[in-house]
Amino acid sequence: MVQPNVGSDPINPKYYDGTACAEIIEHMPTNVAFAVKYAWRLGEKDSVQQEAKKAVWYLERQMNLPYVPFIGSMFYGFCRERTSAAINAGKLDANRATIVDELVNYTITNEPDRLRMAIALFQQYFD
Repeated sequence: MVQPNVGSDPINPKYYDGTACAEIIEHMPTNVAFAVKYAWRLGEKDSVQQEAKKAVWYLERQMNLPYVPFIGSMFYGFCRERTSAAINAGKLDANRATIVDELVNYTITNEPDRLRMAIALFQQYFD
């Protein structure tokens, strides 16, 4: 059973690892950003299955929207740095970091296979 984030900062709970998650998602399409948030906190707020299903719901919606070109050549390196720091701090495991990486790459490239891969990775948590 997931314990609610009782007693910690309700605005910036500890499962978001400070501002790392916010600094990444503020540059992404909304649906993709929501999925990154679910990957980042998977199982820390609600059940793993519930959060994974919510993330897939947003990614499936994103697949039906027009792509908005992204400007920001340093974005990938910045995101990799923040994600690596979260891995080293024990905040993200390899699978969740891969999900974040796929969604960062989608934001930059508009490759639908990146969304499909993220969906498949989230679906591993359904059972």
